[in-house]
Amino acid sequence: TPKVSEAIALAAKIKGLKELSLDRTNVTDKGVRHLRKLPLVYFNAWHTQIGDKSLGYIAGMDTMEQLQIKGCTRVTDAGVAKLAMRKQLWMVNLSGCLRITDESVRTLSGMPSIQFIQVFDCPNVSEEAVEDFRYSMQNRMIDH
Repeated sequence: TPKVSEAIALAAKIKGLKELSLDRTNVTDKGVRHLRKLPLVYFNAWHTQIGDKSLGYIAGMDTMEQLQIKGCTRVTDAGVAKLAMRKQLWMVNLSGCLRITDESVRTLSGMPSIQFIQVFDCPNVSEEAVEDFRYSMQNRMIDH
């Protein structure tokens, strides 16, 4: 919507912006594209229309540490795979991302920086994948 697009365009001009919450807005991949040059450490896009393209833009943010994309039903394993090279990312909430599978959990498990993930209400994530994540490295937590 125009108001969300205008707000994102304004936020993208705030050079030192480190945290941004667009929870329950009409933001889409097109809007997230404008944020890719910000030094964001925390991004919340719960229950929005973002998808795999947005995760590609987020993957380009070297500073990203915490990603909250609960209920983003357009996110798939392919999008989560784009995050694999993020060395600062330590927390990801994928709860309610209905299209992710065990593959996303395996991707995150392979990232040494990841310490905590949430995958509540993800019907295609198995208990086996959850347990594998738990035991992949000490001090890791997963909520399922």
